[in-house]
Amino acid sequence: MTNIKIIFKRVLKRPYSILVMIAMCAISFYMFSGELTENVQSLYYVHRIHNMFGIDEEQVGFVQLLKSSNSLETAIEVKNKMNDIHGIKGAGFRSGYTIFSQKSNSEIPIFLFDTSIIESVNVDVDEKTLEEMRQETEYEPILLGPDYKGKYELGEVIEYEYASYKVYGFLKEDSAIYHDFDLFSGWTNLDLYNLDSAGVVVMDDLTQRESVNFSYIQFITEKNEFDNVAKELIKYSLDNGIELRVVNRAEEIKNELKEKNILNSDDFYLLVLVGVVTIITITTMSVTYIMLDKRDYGILMINGLKSKSIHLQIILQNLLIVMLGAIIGWMINQKLYYGALIISQTDININFLYLIYYKTAMIFIPIIMCLTSVVIVALSSIIPVYITSKLRLADLVQTENE
Repeated sequence: MTNIKIIFKRVLKRPYSILVMIAMCAISFYMFSGELTENVQSLYYVHRIHNMFGIDEEQVGFVQLLKSSNSLETAIEVKNKMNDIHGIKGAGFRSGYTIFSQKSNSEIPIFLFDTSIIESVNVDVDEKTLEEMRQETEYEPILLGPDYKGKYELGEVIEYEYASYKVYGFLKEDSAIYHDFDLFSGWTNLDLYNLDSAGVVVMDDLTQRESVNFSYIQFITEKNEFDNVAKELIKYSLDNGIELRVVNRAEEIKNELKEKNILNSDDFYLLVLVGVVTIITITTMSVTYIMLDKRDYGILMINGLKSKSIHLQIILQNLLIVMLGAIIGWMINQKLYYGALIISQTDININFLYLIYYKTAMIFIPIIMCLTSVVIVALSSIIPVYITSKLRLADLVQTENE
């Protein structure tokens, strides 16, 4: 408590220079947090999407039919060809829509998958259940999210205007699906990031479903076979005059990480320079304060204050300056980037982008900024602490006239 009182009096003794240093730290942390926000969002974005795959992304891809080749007939032709290419484990389509359940009095988002591609999605369906779903002919077999446990029983039928669904099981918590097109574009605040409150229907053939987007054919390859499969598909498209592109999911993720890497930012070296200048400024001001207040330190030591307490005062004073600057810089970034200082948790379970914003703004950035503050304080305190450790009591108590 004594150390805090002494620091408080010392701050009041020279408020303007302290405010200048706090302002400088605030500007530094505002620049840092702004650049870091984009980078951390991207990293968490990638992490979250990575968890949406049931197998290695290197084995997962899609074929997009382009322009004049974008038709149901061409899609079926290409899909059938893909099933004959060595190295492809399965190829198929995806679909999705929403049904209304009278029993739960709520809408249930439904996602349909061809059986051959279901393992690419993080839904963890065992082979026995999958085979039973394949054999179902009377109803559409559905796996419900864990939120529906207790509301529906195994074998129960959900009646809907256009179809009836028979419950074959429940998904594990945090089961997820990725986009059927490009991973890092097209997400909106209406997108689910998990299937806790949704359902998955697995069928052997979706080509008769009206809601299927035939522009995208999903496929899975054997390990280390994707490049060979892609070459075969490109050759087939050229030989048959079909316009298409082949996309590997792992390559999408690598490209996103490379593009959003903070080390590749145009402002990265400017941020480093600003950080170094901040550390040097705080160090210089701390040394200046020591020289100005050394007589006070000497009197305190005569009255029993140990040198360790002086070191602690220097560190706490620097910590006060840096942390206040960090908080102000973080608050400015929050207000300008998100429009609010505090982001509510209300919507994090119902859309993907909100989850990324919340985690970044309220958890990751504050933690990183706190750790950065500790590093800056440590580096800026080394020289001042070393200087005070070398000063003798006689040096501390001498007056300016002496």
